[in-house]
Amino acid sequence: PDHEGLGGEFVSVTLMGGFAGRAAPMPDFNDPALYETVLSGDLARNDGPNWTGRDDNSFTVLSIASAVVMNLTIRGASGGTPDSAGGAITGSSYLGSAIELDRCRIVDNQSDYSAVLHGFPNGRVTMIARNTTIENNRGTGFAPNSIIAAERVSWERCTIRGNTLAAGSGALMSCLWFECADSLIAGNSVDQAAVLTASQSAQIRNNTLVQNRSGRGMLMDLLFPGPLTVEANIVHPGLGPCLPLAAHTTTCQRVRTLQLYDSRRRILNNCSLTAGTGVGN
Repeated sequence: PDHEGLGGEFVSVTLMGGFAGRAAPMPDFNDPALYETVLSGDLARNDGPNWTGRDDNSFTVLSIASAVVMNLTIRGASGGTPDSAGGAITGSSYLGSAIELDRCRIVDNQSDYSAVLHGFPNGRVTMIARNTTIENNRGTGFAPNSIIAAERVSWERCTIRGNTLAAGSGALMSCLWFECADSLIAGNSVDQAAVLTASQSAQIRNNTLVQNRSGRGMLMDLLFPGPLTVEANIVHPGLGPCLPLAAHTTTCQRVRTLQLYDSRRRILNNCSLTAGTGVGN
């Protein structure tokens, strides 16, 4: 890639890595754990510890209108401005981008605006991720900065771990519609907001949330949600006071199931959901 990202815009394609390659006896053999395929924004190959050596990195690595991305590691994006945001991936279509990730790793990206995913220019992007790790990414700007900013986000069997947002920033993930199932959300830290924010609807089932830190004291902040399901999640103690859920809503009658477990799989029986208050343990 150059400083603006990997050549052009991907439209209706499948990007797939993890192949053994031409030098192997079976070039088409696919095992992403054994044959890692990396798309990197580290143009000078000089990235160092503590985010050093990043001044010459690409602002974004992939610019996608619609694509399926499989078995790839995306790393090394750095920088970003309001006119060139995106970090690892930019959803680039004016009509709305659709990005599907399967068995990918998105690691070690930083940006002032959306270090992992940004819907540019109008925020209309859908992210569907399965069996994917999003780890050690950093947001360095101020609100409304998020690691992931999208219209719709779906995580299934994913690991979201060790991501951070700087002082004055927004939520780690901010979207309208959010679905999360069978995933691990661990060791993430935000300064001024909840870890996860959805403003229309959310379905959050069978996840483990452990050692997350929110400067606002909330893991999940559901702003005026429509249909809401929070069911059978294991919530370990956060770093500092951290409510599992805060729902600012006047539509409580639309809640189907609200069930939280502590780290010993004991149901938190004293949960409640009322307008403008939190649900805690």
